[in-house]
Amino acid sequence: MEPTPALARSWLQWSRDKLSMARRHYQYAKEGGYAEAGECLHAAAELSLKAIVIASGVEHRHIHHLGSLWQHAESADKPIRAMMTDEEDVKPRILKKLTMYGTGDRYDRPSPEDARADCDRALPAVAALVAYAGRRVPMILKARERREQMFDQSARGPRAVPTKNRGPAR
Repeated sequence: MEPTPALARSWLQWSRDKLSMARRHYQYAKEGGYAEAGECLHAAAELSLKAIVIASGVEHRHIHHLGSLWQHAESADKPIRAMMTDEEDVKPRILKKLTMYGTGDRYDRPSPEDARADCDRALPAVAALVAYAGRRVPMILKARERREQMFDQSARGPRAVPTKNRGPAR
């Protein structure tokens, strides 16, 4: 898929929808419901990271491992490290742990207690990532548009400067 601005915007919206679904699963979780919240949190984090990469004009990798996607997003958007990393580098580790919810075997799910503990830690981190992507993707797209306009202008060559018509030469 070509990394278009429309694609970045749609994936960003999709990440917001997945975060909203995760919150509903978490709020109304019954036996095993936390695993579904974990799956939605994984999807929201994955889509946010891919939206950042796509907005940067880089083709995203077709992977679901959040640790690898995190590294891919860092190479496309340097400010993400400062925003998401705290003193103990906890948030990136939480996101990497969520990978099992998106790539794990559906029959090898964590216990409800473990899933709840994972969601307790992951929900604020994923919410922060989705909020960051919501602010950052439009900024990246705007900068990308300006660069493309500058490139288009330079490719056309220098503009002709109109001169005053002073009449016939004498």
